[in-house]
Formats: sequence, structure tokens, C-alpha cells
Amino acid sequence: NSISTNHLVDIEWDSISNCLWIATWGKGLDQLNPETGKFKHYRHSLNDRTSIAGDNLWSLNLNKEGTLIIGSIGNGFSIYDREKDSFINYNAEDGLAEQNIVSILYDNEGILWLGSWGNGVERVNLSEDGRAIFDSLKGNQLKSVFDIIEDKEGIIWFSGSTGFTSYDKKTGKFTRYTTEDGLPGSMVDGALQDNNGFFWLSTNKGIVRFDPKEKIFQTFTENDGLPTNQFEANLLESADGKMYFSSGEGFVVFHPDSIKNNPVIPPVILTNFQIFNKPVTIRPDTPLKQQISITKEITLSYLQSVFSFEFTALNYSFPEKNQYAYKMEGFEEEWNLTEKRSATYTNLNPGTYTFRVKASNNDGIWNNEGIALKIHILPPWWKTWWFTMLVTCLSVGIIVTYYYYLKQQNKKLEKTVTDRTKELTIANNQINDKNKELVLTQEEINAQNEELQAANNELVQNQEEIASQRDQLSRQNQELLKAHKIIEEQNREITLHNQTLDLEVKERTKELLEYNQQLEQFAFIAGHNLRAPVARILGLGGLLKLEGIKPEEEKMIVGKMVLTTEELDQVVKDINTILEVKKSGIPEASEIDLSKQLEIIKANLEEDINYTEAKIISDFSMVNIIYSVKPYIDSILFNLIHNAIKYRNPEKSPVIRVKTEIYQDYICLTVSDNGLGINLENHKKNIFTLYKRFHTHVEGKGMGLYLVKTQVLSLGGNIEVDSKVNIGTTFKVFFKSQDGAK
Repeated sequence: NSISTNHLVDIEWDSISNCLWIATWGKGLDQLNPETGKFKHYRHSLNDRTSIAGDNLWSLNLNKEGTLIIGSIGNGFSIYDREKDSFINYNAEDGLAEQNIVSILYDNEGILWLGSWGNGVERVNLSEDGRAIFDSLKGNQLKSVFDIIEDKEGIIWFSGSTGFTSYDKKTGKFTRYTTEDGLPGSMVDGALQDNNGFFWLSTNKGIVRFDPKEKIFQTFTENDGLPTNQFEANLLESADGKMYFSSGEGFVVFHPDSIKNNPVIPPVILTNFQIFNKPVTIRPDTPLKQQISITKEITLSYLQSVFSFEFTALNYSFPEKNQYAYKMEGFEEEWNLTEKRSATYTNLNPGTYTFRVKASNNDGIWNNEGIALKIHILPPWWKTWWFTMLVTCLSVGIIVTYYYYLKQQNKKLEKTVTDRTKELTIANNQINDKNKELVLTQEEINAQNEELQAANNELVQNQEEIASQRDQLSRQNQELLKAHKIIEEQNREITLHNQTLDLEVKERTKELLEYNQQLEQFAFIAGHNLRAPVARILGLGGLLKLEGIKPEEEKMIVGKMVLTTEELDQVVKDINTILEVKKSGIPEASEIDLSKQLEIIKANLEEDINYTEAKIISDFSMVNIIYSVKPYIDSILFNLIHNAIKYRNPEKSPVIRVKTEIYQDYICLTVSDNGLGINLENHKKNIFTLYKRFHTHVEGKGMGLYLVKTQVLSLGGNIEVDSKVNIGTTFKVFFKSQDGAK
């Protein structure tokens, strides 16, 4: 009737059933009846589809209609059916994109929102017949979503690893707020909304108040009286409006209306002026003629290209939380927001600028008027107006002089052109006479070309006939090449097939030889082990035939015959077990509780355990239930534990540790001891061989480890051994995890 575990992750009060629902890690769901003080337990069962989706739970949500949603880690989510006292489960097979559900919300429209670890958020529409339509809302930039709430306007808000994000259901628009917008860090674990519309956020850098209308974040830390800056995802707003925030230092409770801002607007002053990182003193030969805090204008030379200002806000309530903004009008259009109290400028162009600074107090109340300082930067002498005028006059004089020079040169050029034109006219007439002679010669050449063209046409026709014949030969040659390739490919396939057949024949022959050798070895060893007890029985029977045997001697002989017969029976059973594994394969599998199975084995070995004062320590926290062959698991555990007790170190009591772990696709069962150990350099190849023994001072037949190895291989698993002499031995048995495990 008690609670199933102390590891609780979420609770919900159910006013319909007057009970408390408790989600646990590892033990499913508990229901507490406060009147009786008794608990009812709901656990996952592999064979019951109406059981809860999994035992590792994380979140609960009970909406105003009384629908209970249970989020699990690794198994999706479940909906509790009150009438049938069972569950409807949804996972990846139903279209769910993420199996780890860490936050749940039923909004005012009856839409289910699911937050996950690492895969954002999913929106779910549930129909009356239980069908679900999933929408993962791609492109929202959400990753891990730790909390989901709906504000008074119907906007959905997500707290997670990527900041604080809103979703407008009407427009389908996501708006994300991060450190660039004023959040102290990128991680937000949870959120509550107060009666004034402000959001209160739980972060690992303090508690943050967010004004969604003004888009302003205000962070409260240890400097404001909090015991820590590290807050977690568990939040609560009570009926009287108080808010509870959990942390590693307990919890903090406050009423949002009691948190008042500092209303005083802080004055801003300049405190220092530097040129090339050196403070400027007040002297007639420096730009600073009076204190910088009362200076209205400064004139600088173009050589004074690097200058800095220092400033401060006169607010002494947590001055480290003061904020500043500055800009140089004429050079910058946007304000530079900073927590530092200085600004530096380099290589500004000559001109007049205005340096402005404004500041806020510790609660974000800004002095928007701030202060202003005019700055005149003088140009170098080559950029002054008089130098520009001088250069202009010189340029005009040079241009006029050059104009008259060009005019005289043009007159000389006109005369030269006239004389040259006459000479060209005479030469042109001579060229025309030559052209007439060339035309006559060209006509003769054209006549000869026509004769050559006719001859060329005949040659082209002959070449086309030859090309046609060549193309036909080429096609025939290609067909022959294709046929040759087909024949070569068939030959390769035949050769490969013959090689494969040869390999199969050799492999099968090898297997038959090995199997025949095993049969011969097994027959020899079986005969050897059967011969000893049979010989003792015959010898004891011969003693009974002797005359003069006393009754007490006869009773002793009969007792020894019984023990020898039992030994013979055990040898036959071991042989039958090995033959059964070789013959029929694996028997039918079933669900096995390793804790219970270990208790049965401990009861069977109770006399040996008590005699040797052995301690058996088990740890099945990772895997306790497996789906396998029960007789084999029982035999494997029994033989490994019995061997650990049998081959103990005589100088110390046996300590045997049994535990389970998960390695990739396998479940690992480990049995380790502090016994005599085995010299692996000498015996590693023979450890699992039939009738091999490594400690002859202890009675045994050498069949236990061979039987373990045979059963493990029959289950599709594997076994490994690690041992050191006089330190101990560890056996690791690997089972395939697809058989099922819990």
C-alpha cells in the first residue's frame, strides 16, 4: 500500500476522483487515496497494450475536463481512460516525432501541446475515436522545451534551451527572445504570468521579469536578495497570486505586486577625457579648458585621432546594474548599449560631431535626455579652404595656358594634313590602275576554280561511298565485340559459380570432419566418465556377495552404491542436456525476473553459502526483466555462482557480484568473484572445452563451463572471461537485447 519509489518527478491533484496522481522515475504511475492513505500502482507490461506507455515518467497534465496526460522518457505519452481504468498510448508508430515528453499543455481550444528533449514541440489534435493528428511545426528553431503556458490573450509561450518563444495561433508566427533582447542567458526553465500581464521566468542566472508589451527584460539576482541565481523548472502560482520558484537552495516565494522598481532617474556626467589613452589635463595648450563634466565643446586637431570618454550614472542602488547607451551623432545612427562606462573613437573625418550619453538605474529606468558634448575636428592644412582656393587658381591658369598651346598646334596640323592629302590622291589613282589588272587575272582564276570544283565533287561522292562501307564494317565489328563480352561474362559467372561450389564443398567437408571429431571425443569422454561410477557400482555389488559381511558394513556399502548411482544419474543428465542443445536448438522463451531467479539459486546453494560464509551482491537496476529461455538462464547463473564458491580462495571468504548492464544492442550479465582465478596465458583456449579442469584439488567433472558456453551460444549470445590468479575471475554473458528487457 506504500508509494512505489522515492524518486518522484511530477504530481497532479484530481478533484474529480479526489485523489493525487504521482509520476515516478522507474516505477510508473501511483494514485494516492488521501482518505485511506493507500496507493494504487500502474506499471508498464509488455503483454498488455492498455498498460501505461512506460515506467520512466517525467510530466503530468490534468485539464479542466479531467483528461490526464502522462509524458514519459523514451515511450511517448499516455491518456488515462477513467471508465476502463486503463491507458491509451501514443508513440512513434502513431506519428509522434519525439518519444521524450518533458512538458505538456492543453490550451483553451482543446489542442494538446507536447514539449520534448532536443526535438522542439509538437501540436496534437485528438479526435473522439482516439485518433491523433501530429504537427511538429517545423522551422520554429525550438530544441529542448521544458515548459509550455498559455497567456490571457491565447498566445502560447515556450521555455527552453533556445530562450523564451511565443506562438500566435492566429497568424502562425513564432517570436523568439534571447540574450540579444535582454535575457541574461539562453536557457529558460519555466514561466508564470501575473495579473498585470508580466511574465516571470526561471533561469540559471536569476529570476527574470518580462514585459511583453514593451519587450523589456529585468533580471533579479543574489544582489536583489535572492539566495541563489540557479533556479529550476518547477514553478507554482498559488490562489492568492504568490509565486513559488524552486532552486538548489530551497524555494523562493514572493507576490509580483510587492516587487517595486527604483523610480529615480539617474543623472549622467562625463568623468574623464583621454587622447591616445592618456588623460587630458586642463591647460591653455590642450583641448580641455575646464572640467570635462561641465565642458560643452571640444576642438581637436586631425593629429589627435584617438580619443576616449569615461562617464557614469549617479545611482548608488546596485550601481553594477546600471546600463549605458552612447553614440556620436554625425558618425553613428544607432545607440551603443553597454554596461561599461567608456567609449573610444578613432580616425574620425574632419567636421563637427555631437557625443551623447544616456543611462538607466538598476531597475531599467532611463535618463533619455542624458548629456551632449560638441566635438570639432580640424582638417589638415591641405584640406583647408585657403589651400583649396590656391590649388583651384593654379589649376585654372595651367588649363588656359594649355588651351592656347593646343590651338597653335592645331593650325600646324591642318597644313600638314592638306599636303598629305594631295600625295594620297596621286597614289590612289595608281592603285586603281593596278586593281583593273587584278580583276582580269581574278576572272581567269575563277574559270580554273570551276573546273577544279567539278573534279572535287566526283572525289566527294567516292569518299561518301567509302565512308558508308566503313560504317557498315564498324557496326558489324561492334556486334562481334558485344557477343565476345557476353561470352566472357558468362565464362566468368561459370568460373565464379564453380569456385563458390568448391568453397561450399570444402567448408561443409571441414564442418563434417570437425563434427565427427567432436562426436569421437564426446563418445570417448562420455564412456570414460560413465565407466568410473559403473565400475564402483560393480565393485560394491561384488562386496555384497562376500560371506560374513556385517549389517553395518552392508548398510555402508548400500549407501555408497546409492551415492554412486546418483553421480551416474547426474553424468547421464549432463550428457542428455548437451545432446539436447545440439539436437533441438533453443526451447521456448519467456519473461524472467533475474532478482527472483537469483534468490532461487541462493536457496539451492544455501548450505554451500553458509559453510563458506559467501556474500552474493546483486545489482539489477539497469535490467531486471529479460525475455529468454528460463532453464538456460537458471543453468548459466547456477554454474557460474557455484563455480565461484567451489573455486574460492581458502584464505578469504567468497564475495560474488552479479549485475546487469546494457552495451549497444546487448544485455550484459556479469558474475565476478575474488577466488583462485585462472591462468589465462596457459588455459584461455581451453576454458570452455568439455571436461577441462584447472584446479584438481577440488572435485568436479569439467562440464559446467562447457555447458554454460553451449547454452549462451544457443541463445544467440556470447561469453567473455577475465581472470587473474589469486585475485578473481569475471564472466560476462551477452544476450541480444531485442529479446526484450526492463
